[in-house]
Amino acid sequence: MSMKISEIYSYLNELSPFELQEKWDNSGLLLGDFSAEVSQIALSIDVDENLINSLEENTLLITHHPIIFGGLKQLEFSKYPANLLQKMIQKNISNIAMHTNFDQTHLNDYVAQEVLGYKIAKKDGFVAYLDVNEDFDTFATKVSAAFGLEIARCVKCSSWVKRVALTTGSGCSLMRSLDADCFLTGDVKYHDAMEAKSINLSLIDIGHYESEHFFAQILEKNLKNLGLKVIIASSENPFTYIHP
Repeated sequence: MSMKISEIYSYLNELSPFELQEKWDNSGLLLGDFSAEVSQIALSIDVDENLINSLEENTLLITHHPIIFGGLKQLEFSKYPANLLQKMIQKNISNIAMHTNFDQTHLNDYVAQEVLGYKIAKKDGFVAYLDVNEDFDTFATKVSAAFGLEIARCVKCSSWVKRVALTTGSGCSLMRSLDADCFLTGDVKYHDAMEAKSINLSLIDIGHYESEHFFAQILEKNLKNLGLKVIIASSENPFTYIHP
């Protein structure tokens, strides 16, 4: 069985409307032709060379992060992302990205409920609020285990956690708008930590890749009724952690 990319795109748009994406985002069909037909879909958080090498020709690759993010002024095939785009074009691999639209409709909900095991008390765009009421150290250890983190990297402003805000990926720009005493997000920088401490907001860094790699398994469940072959072909975490 095969389907046109336009039909798959329409299904994805009903599942998680592309119009919900942020203005700076670049979700949607990034590589390919709406009229082309595919019989296999691969799902991944990102695109990397090993993933492209592993895919069959004429595959539709649906990713969380867009491989084309800013404006491309040239395609120099020795540099990222042109090196990957060249391989994708040679193998006729199409690409649809579902980024900030999917964050709002699916990813935060899944992580809060299925990964962390908490009910969502309130939702506000990219933020899911959880009522936790637990000892901070106990909660931080639980969070680290849930995401497979080797350490709990925290800003601890209180020994007790009441309300938690969750934003998967990179959410520190939202810090000052939160109605919570603890924030779970990734890509926490030194200055983010200093700012959090100044406003008495505890932070737990849940990692960018670690908090979003569930994308493929969430989407796989929703694509099963299309009748196409759907595989999870997630890319690797770009970071390697070496212990002394």
